[in-house]
Amino acid sequence: MSVLRTLLILPPVAAGIALVALAAANRPVPAQSAPQERAAAARYITVEAAEFVPRVVGYGTVEPARTWTAVAQVAGRLDRVSPAFVRGAFVDKDAEIARIAPEDFQLAIAQADASIGTLDANIEELKASAEATALSLEIEREALALEVEDLERQRTLLGRGTASAATVDQKHSEVLRQRAKIQDLENSLKLVPAKLRALEQQKAVSEANRRIAELNLERTVVRAPFAGRVAAANVEATQFVGVGSVLGTIDGTEVSEVDVQIPQSEMRDFAGLVARSYGDGTATHLRAEDLGERVRLPATVRLRVGDRNVEWTGRVTRISDTVDPKTRTVGVIVAVDDPYRDVTPGERPPLIKGMFVEVEVRGQPVRGSLVVPRAAVSDGLVHVIGADDRLQTRKVRVAYTFRDAAVIAEGIAAGDRVVVSELAPALPGMRLRPVQDEERAQRLLSLAAGGTGR
Repeated sequence: MSVLRTLLILPPVAAGIALVALAAANRPVPAQSAPQERAAAARYITVEAAEFVPRVVGYGTVEPARTWTAVAQVAGRLDRVSPAFVRGAFVDKDAEIARIAPEDFQLAIAQADASIGTLDANIEELKASAEATALSLEIEREALALEVEDLERQRTLLGRGTASAATVDQKHSEVLRQRAKIQDLENSLKLVPAKLRALEQQKAVSEANRRIAELNLERTVVRAPFAGRVAAANVEATQFVGVGSVLGTIDGTEVSEVDVQIPQSEMRDFAGLVARSYGDGTATHLRAEDLGERVRLPATVRLRVGDRNVEWTGRVTRISDTVDPKTRTVGVIVAVDDPYRDVTPGERPPLIKGMFVEVEVRGQPVRGSLVVPRAAVSDGLVHVIGADDRLQTRKVRVAYTFRDAAVIAEGIAAGDRVVVSELAPALPGMRLRPVQDEERAQRLLSLAAGGTGR
């Protein structure tokens, strides 16, 4: 019975298989189509030759450009200390800040005057004595001449036998005595110049002592050499101070300085762009001492106050003499004139000592700079959209970077379309669908020209 059932099922199954095979054999072949290449969207900017303002940013602490320490040059009791000579107070130029008792120095001047008066009298006496001696010398010389004539006459009479030898000898003795008187007077006159020089030297010493006493009297009054703010006051009235005692310290308010610390690599690239910005070759042979004289670089000093920035305009005056051994940074000294100008309580503080500030130093604009977004450069490579809208990879040399901008020295040209969006994956030769990013380009040009790029 089961065999018969199997035989009845096989014919329909075989017929079905035959029909399926026949349908498969007669089915038409599907049409073949070429694969479609997919284009990836890519935002780009067109590179333009623009002006780029080289800038470098660093940080530093504000210090006064001038600081004066008041030191006592003479010893004595302080007669007076100015009420304005207290920490934090302002003092004007030449303002008296302290006075030392002057009596000792006034007495020294009086003593010197008395000594000078005595020496003047001695000099006058010596000169009068010299004149009298000179007159006496003339008289004695005339007397000598008479004595010599009388001696010759006696010798003549002795020869005739009318005078004695004793008389001749006596006259000869008188002539010798007269010559001795003349010699004494001549010796006295010869000593006059030496005595006069000695008196004049003594007078010069007395005059010098008087000048010293006058200087010491002037030094009893201590004055501020420039307008400033008192940073320290160490003395009070009636206190005794010795020579070299520190009375206090005054910080100048005319100029403040910031020793801005900038990484060596950034300073090197910045200096290179500054040199390029001078077409007359001024900066080609730039020396450190030329900053602030031949090359004047402007700077902006910023202080963060709450949710806003306060700015001051400054200038680079010089480069520090050392490189920080720990941070390997170069110190650039930036000066700000009149740091207390335009002070508004609660809004704009003065630029005072101890503030930690950000400083941006600028060079002259460099014309013909090729600027791209900094993020568009990766490992020295830039993605460029070719003329056929396919991806190209260019090797570039970056001359300088500042914030989101990179100045390219080699590898691209004006008119190139640089990709500014992420491509994953980024395969050279892949087809792209370019989308120009005008907003990004404008922000980049604004940053390059010296703006914030926002």
